[in-house]
Amino acid sequence: MISLLSENTVRRTQVTSTSSAQRQTVSTSLDLVPILHLQNMEQEHQLRMSSLQQYVCELLLRNQQLRMALLELTATGPEDTNGRHA
Repeated sequence: MISLLSENTVRRTQVTSTSSAQRQTVSTSLDLVPILHLQNMEQEHQLRMSSLQQYVCELLLRNQQLRMALLELTATGPEDTNGRHA
């Protein structure tokens, strides 16, 4: 009788520890999901930020080119449609 009781106790302990370990593993896995999701979101935001920064730089360069061209046109004076000064 004592051996049957101890066997049942051992089995229950094993099942309980296995269930506890499984719950802990699942819990740990679920805890990692938001962290991984946040890391992916951060990488995506960094990529978008980099693309936007590059686009702004290109716009600034184009703006400077247009300003320089406008300054050259206004510095030479008004011209008629044939390219002669009026």
